[in-house]
Amino acid sequence: MADVSQGPGWWIASDGKWYPPHLHPSVVQLPPPPEPNVAAAPAPAVTQPSWGHDQTAGMPWSSRAPSAAYPPGYGPPPGYGAPPGVVLRPLAYAPNSGVCLDEVLHLSLAPWWKRFLAFLIDSMILGVALFIIVVVITAASQGSNSSTTNNQPLTPGQAIVGFTFLFILVSIPLLLYYGIMNGSKRGQTLGKMALSIVVRDARTGGPIGFWRGVGRYAITIAFSLVLFIPYLLDNLSPLWDTRRQAWHDKVVHSVVVDRNA
Repeated sequence: MADVSQGPGWWIASDGKWYPPHLHPSVVQLPPPPEPNVAAAPAPAVTQPSWGHDQTAGMPWSSRAPSAAYPPGYGPPPGYGAPPGVVLRPLAYAPNSGVCLDEVLHLSLAPWWKRFLAFLIDSMILGVALFIIVVVITAASQGSNSSTTNNQPLTPGQAIVGFTFLFILVSIPLLLYYGIMNGSKRGQTLGKMALSIVVRDARTGGPIGFWRGVGRYAITIAFSLVLFIPYLLDNLSPLWDTRRQAWHDKVVHSVVVDRNA
């Protein structure tokens, strides 16, 4: 305030004093704004996943939220979706390394040891049948030799012819057995039935048929006549083949699948 006006807008009050414009009664006096509270906000807590301790112990399994990170090779339990922005593996648990799925048929391929056991079972069954056949043939040949007076020893040529005839005679029931059994709709010999493994077409998954079943076993006979080494490699080849095929499987386009895997 002052005894005289100090400029435009100054006004005189009833006490004869001059006051500045902002002190006029018509001007609304607003309280000064409060000073902002700049207290530091607490930092958000960051929790690190601990695979050795379950922090959700005691909670219902269905109410636990899946974590955004999982151990290598694992994903969330079944029934949970992927958190936003996270790509999860399709399996919740480590895959069974003993099961080999065929890349074409998507069926479980039979392991080598099941094929080997099935072969042993078939060999024992067929061995008994062939033994009976050989005994009958031997008895018949001895009877024919005793009825003749000429007991001349066989020449090498006669021995080779006789062995070839006997080999063909023994091979016929084997070819029929494997052709009928492996080529049927079941695709199983007696040994394969015991181990629950099946011969299937490598391209369609259906039966291979009689003639392909015959050819499949005829190839193994041919391998056994060539110093036995190809026969051994043929039977061991499923150990390193990606589709667990033997060489005779590749020739006739067949695979052996496991029905129990």
